[in-house]
Amino acid sequence: MAKVQIRYLLQILFAIVIAALGFFQMFARIDGGLPSNVLVMMIATAAMFIITWALIARFQPYAHQSIMACVFMLTALGILMIARIDAESDTRVASRQMIWLCIALVCCDVLFVCMRDYRILRRFSYVSMVVGLALLLSPMVPGLGREIGGARIWIGIGSYQLQPGEFAKLFLAFFFASYLFNHRDQLAVGGKKVLGLQLPRLKDLGPIVIVWIASMGVLIVQHDLGTSLMFFAMFVAMLYVATGRSSWILIGGVAFAIGCIAAARIFAHVGYRVEAWLHPFDPVIYNRYPGGSSQIVQGLFGLAAGGLFGTGLGQGHPAITPLANSDFIFASAGEELGLVGIFAILLLYLLVIAAGMVVIAAGISVLMKLGVAKSLIWSMVRSFVQLLIMGIVLEYVIRQQNVWLVVGLIAVMLIAAVQITMSRAKGVPKGLVPIVLLSLVVTMLIMISIVAELIVRPHPWYAPQVVIPLTGMMLGNTVSALALAMSRFFESMRERYEEVGTLLALGATPWEAARPSIMSSIRLGMLPTIANLASAGIVTIPGMMSGQIIAGGNPLDAARYQFVILTSFSALTLLAGAIILALVYKRCFISYDRYLMPVH
Repeated sequence: MAKVQIRYLLQILFAIVIAALGFFQMFARIDGGLPSNVLVMMIATAAMFIITWALIARFQPYAHQSIMACVFMLTALGILMIARIDAESDTRVASRQMIWLCIALVCCDVLFVCMRDYRILRRFSYVSMVVGLALLLSPMVPGLGREIGGARIWIGIGSYQLQPGEFAKLFLAFFFASYLFNHRDQLAVGGKKVLGLQLPRLKDLGPIVIVWIASMGVLIVQHDLGTSLMFFAMFVAMLYVATGRSSWILIGGVAFAIGCIAAARIFAHVGYRVEAWLHPFDPVIYNRYPGGSSQIVQGLFGLAAGGLFGTGLGQGHPAITPLANSDFIFASAGEELGLVGIFAILLLYLLVIAAGMVVIAAGISVLMKLGVAKSLIWSMVRSFVQLLIMGIVLEYVIRQQNVWLVVGLIAVMLIAAVQITMSRAKGVPKGLVPIVLLSLVVTMLIMISIVAELIVRPHPWYAPQVVIPLTGMMLGNTVSALALAMSRFFESMRERYEEVGTLLALGATPWEAARPSIMSSIRLGMLPTIANLASAGIVTIPGMMSGQIIAGGNPLDAARYQFVILTSFSALTLLAGAIILALVYKRCFISYDRYLMPVH
């Protein structure tokens, strides 16, 4: 447990270092140095995160703190961009954000220490509902609520203002979870089947109708489509999780779509939002006020100005876009961090989701006593660190476009592949590393040359954005197959000890005696690859094809490239396995006619 907590601390320290480097770099470019007040706030915020880590380690030792490290990184990036916009707009929003962040961390610390069992919140389900609805509707109170940008979702006290709906989310989520836990059996009971889909009973539709009316009320009265959609989607998703019935998702989606279409036709502000989204570059819509698309277009131009790697912190003009430090913070980040930077931000969100899934899997493991909880968590942490390092290295190598850097990175990948292959292969004698490395080098050179030069044809021929991913995909699919084939070969040779001795005594050569084991091992190693080929396009959409389609590529072109890659995987696996086994089978013989049982 101590080792796990230290790993979590290192993750948080890593996030702190990245955030500090960002602040130092940005202020060095803008002001020539880091202001003392910002430095004090940075130290205080970092200290609060470390204190939070210590309290979680002490009072919630089984909590998954990788999520907190990702959240800290996202928060730091957001405040960094707000500070950047403050410097251009002469405002002080970032300092207030840091203060609120410290206050939020103190509240979290109190919860970690005082609330050992979250199930105690079930006692206050209806209190949570009342508080949540009161917060949600508070902007409608005369004198308290404020309308900004056409949406009445703010309350103001003096010069300060906030969105109470952000707090209402938590209380309503508590209420939804408690209500669904107490009534999940009734809601899970199915009614009639329509087109193969089992619908809920009519009397059970009450909760979803009430929440639908409340969501439409938020949309109509407060002019806020986002909050309305968020509340309704949250309830329907939790309803599906509680009951396991997909009919709830269908009913909820159809109901909300009908409500939105009706609202877009009846209420002008909703229709304006939809039109601005569909046709942002239309001159009439661009110049319309209110409800124009000028803000969207300025944000798109900001993203375009950032390009692949961005203008650099402090070197763009994000403040040109209205509300750049709040609603359009993503466009601001895209301008100065580029496409690579915003992909890294999205990756952090995905890591939070993945960490949540790992926590669920680990919880199931603990409940079922599978004994894989620790390995799941460690594998997730390790993959995060490895992918992050690979992303940083790849960004540098792609930017440099240096052939020796490409060769060096591929060499490191090959060495790592050999190490992983040998660690996964069970019952294999020592001293096979040179043979495995040689076979991988030879086969990789052949396959990369064929795929890259005859099919993909990158320019230059060593283009790292093409050659390195291809190498990684091929090695990743080959390593497991080679480990499986070698393990099976030596296991088979041990099982056939007497048969091999008999064959040698009857005059067979070592190759003839070992050939049945070699053939069966190659077939076994090829099984996963054959299964992937058989299921591609029917059961699964492979990774490369999925990536091209998501990026907007032509599905037919993506299918052609994916077919080339899959056949390359098959050829590489077959060729590498055959070379390795052809070279290692002699390790089972000490002379031409004497068999030595392999010892690992």
